[in-house]
Amino acid sequence: MRSTFVIGVMVGLAVTVGCTPSVRGVSAAGTGPHPPAMPAGAAIPTWDHWCVNPQDQLAQVLAEAGPQGWELVGMTMTNTALFMCFKRPHVAAPPTTPAAAP
Repeated sequence: MRSTFVIGVMVGLAVTVGCTPSVRGVSAAGTGPHPPAMPAGAAIPTWDHWCVNPQDQLAQVLAEAGPQGWELVGMTMTNTALFMCFKRPHVAAPPTTPAAAP
């Protein structure tokens, strides 16, 4: 249990340090409580989201999620469980082509 707590704290610190806000490239008009608007004509990315309660498999979840493109974006702890939320860019499935006739 202690090692799970220590790993959770280490991951939490890494997420906190890695998520420090940056205002590079944002004009003074975009520093208020609302996010700056997307430039006209810009492609808006879409994301897949996945939240999980890793229970006793924290290291395994992290080891498998990264190579599959999942980025840890948030963690929360309730009285009884740790929840981790991940995101990755959404990739549309390639269109299927009908099978050739025999």
